[in-house]
Amino acid sequence: MGPTFAAECEAQAGLHFAEDHYLVEVVDPETKEPLPEGKLGVLVLTHLTREATPLVRYSTGDLAVLTKEPCVCGRTHLRALGGILGRADDLVVYRGAKFYPTQVEQVVRAFPELSSEYRIEVVEEGGVARQVTVVAELAQRSEDTEGLVQALRARLKEALGVTPEVRLEAPGTLERTAFKAKRVVRHVRA
Repeated sequence: MGPTFAAECEAQAGLHFAEDHYLVEVVDPETKEPLPEGKLGVLVLTHLTREATPLVRYSTGDLAVLTKEPCVCGRTHLRALGGILGRADDLVVYRGAKFYPTQVEQVVRAFPELSSEYRIEVVEEGGVARQVTVVAELAQRSEDTEGLVQALRARLKEALGVTPEVRLEAPGTLERTAFKAKRVVRHVRA
C-alpha cells in the first residue's frame, strides 16, 4: 500500500489513517458490503493519490473497527479502535457457529487466573472443524483447575454460541511471538 497508511499516536487510542491519501473502509467478510462505523469487519484500502500503480478496494485481510470520533491527541482522521484486531482468515466455523480469535481473547483475558496467552486448536476432517480446543495458560501454578476450566467453558459458550474443549497449560508454556501471534492452529485429518 505504501510506506505509511496508518500510525498510532502518543494516546495509543487506535491507528490513525492517512485519509488524505487513502480511502479506508471496513466490509463484511462474507458479503463484502461496507459496514457502518463501530462494526468489526475486513479492512479495505483504496489509493487516492498514487499515480503509477494505484490499488482499488484492496482487501488487507485484517480485522478492524473504525471510528470517526476525534482522538484525545487532537487528530480527526479515521481511526481503527484497538488497531488491527486479527485476520479474517482466522475465522473458525464450528458446529454452525462462527467466531474469531479476538472473541476468545476477550473471554480469556477476563480471567485474572490466566495469562494473556492462548491458542485455538482446530482439528479438521473433510474441510469441517470436528474438534475445537481453547488452550489457555495459567498466570501462576495451581493444582486445582477444574472449577476454572468449567467457568472458562461456560463463558466461551456464552460469547461464541458454542462450547469448545478447554485445556489449561502451565505458566510460560505457550510460545511467545515478537510480532503477530499465531492464535489458530489447524490440524487436518485425512
